[in-house]
Amino acid sequence: MRCQQCNQELIEKRAGAIYCNHNCRQKNYKRRKTIQNRIVQLENEIYQNQEWLNSMERNLSFLGNRAVNHKNLSYQIRQKKRIRKSSNEQLKEWLLQQAETTKKFFSKEISMLFSGTRKEQFNALHFIRRKLRNDLLGLEKMKWQNIEEMSAEKERLISEIRLLKLEWEKLKKVDLKNLPNEKELEEIQEKEKNSPKNLPISSKEIARMNFDGIVLNGDLGKFLGKLGREKCAIVLTGDSGAGKTTFSFTLAKNFLEKGLSTVYFALESGITEEVQDLVKENGLDHFDLPVFYKGKLEDVQREAPNYDCVIIDSYSKIADRPEAFEELRQEFPDTYFVIIFQKTTTGTVRGGSSIIFNSTAAIDIKQTKSGRRMAFMKKSRYGTENFVFSTDQQKLLKATKNPISWNEIEERWGDQEE
Repeated sequence: MRCQQCNQELIEKRAGAIYCNHNCRQKNYKRRKTIQNRIVQLENEIYQNQEWLNSMERNLSFLGNRAVNHKNLSYQIRQKKRIRKSSNEQLKEWLLQQAETTKKFFSKEISMLFSGTRKEQFNALHFIRRKLRNDLLGLEKMKWQNIEEMSAEKERLISEIRLLKLEWEKLKKVDLKNLPNEKELEEIQEKEKNSPKNLPISSKEIARMNFDGIVLNGDLGKFLGKLGREKCAIVLTGDSGAGKTTFSFTLAKNFLEKGLSTVYFALESGITEEVQDLVKENGLDHFDLPVFYKGKLEDVQREAPNYDCVIIDSYSKIADRPEAFEELRQEFPDTYFVIIFQKTTTGTVRGGSSIIFNSTAAIDIKQTKSGRRMAFMKKSRYGTENFVFSTDQQKLLKATKNPISWNEIEERWGDQEE
């Protein structure tokens, strides 16, 4: 007889036992629990995606049958945002006030909220906020999407549900009472390592896909190009005092003007008079821009799913590993990241060349001898490499991809009058 966990021969004293010690029993229990939790998680994701798909089909019908009332949509969006960001008590109060309407969608969750255990109440609140977020996304997309674009999104969602169901079916077939032991598990993992990681996506499906992206207003939008939402990370570099923080607040204002929720981590400067001036100069006192003056990587990871755009000043305050930059991109692929990086004494980016390599756009900000501030697009996946932008004048100075040196920039625009 061998141990079901480590595959070692059981001693005679433990005849009839299935584990050689308590440690192996615990390890096996944790493995079973992980599989069970993942099954529950997949069931929730499938259910939520199906709900989102049903909502999208209703939206398609709505778009097909009548013109979209943008004023009404804007009101619904503001209301959903307010409810989603409210406290747990306020959310409960809203559910009671809207009992007739909400009962259709949250009947199970409402009963859990008022009669369930603490854990069930937490899960119910989490589900309701997630559902409100999905509804909010649907409403915001309706403001600009046409029927063809939404149909492509529907196809993508159907594909995602199919993949989740495949994983769920695979896990449901696992015999939890007879899990493979550690040796067998190593052999399975080795086989999986050599097999394809993901299922392929058909070329027809790719052709129908809609890739979300935005173009900011004015010359700044021309300088940045159409920013694809997928794993977008813009790196800002520059010498001390060149205007990186100033430019980052300009970006915050422009993202907010496009209706994208934005959060700012002012970890380098904190809340100072200079930050107050930047808020006023950019008219950010008319927007709801949360500014954190303390924080770590965990705080960024906590807030990233709740916002469209996250701006960090600066990276060295949240992480000392360059790998964490790429981890943020991969973990939150739908979030726009704008991150300020300091330079070393040799003029290179603190964190190494991998930072520039993994970024989708890298902007170097410098001051001319006469004090003019310029932004130079060192790298861009959006077709604007080598573009030059005056951050003082908010004006695009060069809109061609041909290479240009800083000396040439200095010579051509260094003393240009505003």
